Amino acid sequence: MNLKKTWKGIKKPFSKAWNRVKTFLENFNPSKTAVRGAGFGVLIFAALLLIIPNLLYIKHLGVIVVLIISIMMLALGILCGLLVNLVLKLLVKISPFLRLALVALFGTVMFTLSISGISGLVIFLFLALVSAFAGGALWLVIRKKFRRWNLIHKIIVIKTGLIGFAGIILFNWWLIQPGKTIDLPEIAALKGEYIPAHIEAEDPGLKCSYQVGFLTYGSGKDKKRKEFGSEVTIVTDSVDGSFFVDGWKGFGGKLRTKYFGFDLKSLPATLRYGIRTGTGLSRSY
Repeated sequence: MNLKKTWKGIKKPFSKAWNRVKTFLENFNPSKTAVRGAGFGVLIFAALLLIIPNLLYIKHLGVIVVLIISIMMLALGILCGLLVNLVLKLLVKISPFLRLALVALFGTVMFTLSISGISGLVIFLFLALVSAFAGGALWLVIRKKFRRWNLIHKIIVIKTGLIGFAGIILFNWWLIQPGKTIDLPEIAALKGEYIPAHIEAEDPGLKCSYQVGFLTYGSGKDKKRKEFGSEVTIVTDSVDGSFFVDGWKGFGGKLRTKYFGFDLKSLPATLRYGIRTGTGLSRSY
């Protein structure tokens, strides 16, 4: 009894302090109108944040393309917001322990496995599902009396557990795979028997009294850099980079081609070359 009275005596001032804090915080509780206005403010700011930077690309992509991109990005942002809202509603309905486990799994996938973006989200959802199936079925078998269940209940639990463990095995099998093998292109220069002798010349890295000039070579069609476009010194042929680069397909590839002025099969070979402008032989810097 003395312990209870002591505990009540200790608890009473803390309870009063907490009640005062709650009463004080209630004064800052916004109304529904204020919350709706805040939502509109955030949404308008998000729209401006998307549209204003895209205005810089009107010169290269055109008004219609920029407008379509802005609308698509804004729609994607709203869709992501609806998805997050749905996920939060689902998280509120599940038990706190399972919610904590899901948060821990999410952090593991994003940080320990260094996987992010859409692929990380897909892997997280897959692992959350299969691990929940496996753990739930195993826990039921251990904690409950399996023999007393009816046949349908047993079949459901067994199949759910098998799906879960099969998914975990599949993920581990995928994790130990070496990845995509890329065949390296043949380098003809390495197959030759002739190796040129070392150049006997002064160190090009040393400082000298000559002024340094530059020449460039490139396609002569570069839209973004004049030194490789209209002001190029030596015009060179383009190269096919489709063997080395992925991700230049579809709508994104068309936008890159329109913006840069070349596609994956006509990449410009560019170089900025430093020479001394005084008399005598040129020396690179």
